[in-house]
Amino acid sequence: MQPQPASKGLLIKSEPLTGTVFEEKRRKDAILKRLEFLVPVLENLPYRFYVINASDYVICLTNSARAHRGESTASITCHALLHQRDKPCALEGFLCPVEKVKETKKPFRVEHLHHDSESGNDRVVKIHAFPVFNRGNVSHIVQHCVDITERRQAEAALKASEPRLVELSNELLETNKALGVIARNFDRSREELEKAVARAISSKIVPIIRDLQNDRRLEGCLTELGMVATYLNDMVSNLTKGTGITGPLTSTETRVAVMAKNGMKSLDMANHMHISLETVKTHRKNIRKKLGIQNRNLNLFTYLSSQLPAHDAPIVNQWGCNLPTFSPQEFHLEDHQKKP
Repeated sequence: MQPQPASKGLLIKSEPLTGTVFEEKRRKDAILKRLEFLVPVLENLPYRFYVINASDYVICLTNSARAHRGESTASITCHALLHQRDKPCALEGFLCPVEKVKETKKPFRVEHLHHDSESGNDRVVKIHAFPVFNRGNVSHIVQHCVDITERRQAEAALKASEPRLVELSNELLETNKALGVIARNFDRSREELEKAVARAISSKIVPIIRDLQNDRRLEGCLTELGMVATYLNDMVSNLTKGTGITGPLTSTETRVAVMAKNGMKSLDMANHMHISLETVKTHRKNIRKKLGIQNRNLNLFTYLSSQLPAHDAPIVNQWGCNLPTFSPQEFHLEDHQKKP
């Protein structure tokens, strides 16, 4: 092979690559390619990453999650950088993940306090340590750290608040008990009020209705008196059973229902109320709908007769006292067309 001229007039002799040199170069190129891939990966990890020499604790490699804090890791040990100590953690009486991995040759996890030079405070971190083997021995420790300070602070705050939560729970139980007592007192007061209303109907209103019933001067107001009797029946029914007929009806519909209960025909109702026959039929249709009468074969007179008690059958309420009720039939016109 002929010598090649150098740029400065020197002669450089080219030698062909031997097999051993070529293989070595290929291995180095392969390593460089791997590094070109791994370095960006490590740099983009969101947590702190270290490669620690197992023999002297010196940090060989770290990523920018640590470097961005302005802390140089050149020839610095992990205990000096992370704990501000001159000696390894094991010598200071702390559990050292490097020593644990070297001892067991297995991955290891532990929580440590790491010093943060930026804030000057210690941070709680969870360390995940993994062994790197060289000829069967642990040569390096790959270690990544996850900051769990906020989580531990939240857990501590929750634990500190437990006594207060227990206190509030006890207060809530006492409040519920007090509300229960108030509710029972309210129920008793309501029952006493209902009893008083029932007594008033029996002792004051019913005698007045009886007097009006026998007054011949009120023969023209028999329908209205029948409405009063119906309302009284429903009022007593509401106090004792919780149900009533006149509840869903309008006042006009109630008048029609009373006259139907008295056996009055639709034409007579129209003449008495000075309305058209069609209007009376509409009222009767609405009454049947509101009272839920779906059977077309059941006439309104029969239904109302079964729902309203007879005038000689007093209602016995929940307190055991008889409340006389008056059927609108008591005020039928024919009952008062007697000669003096």
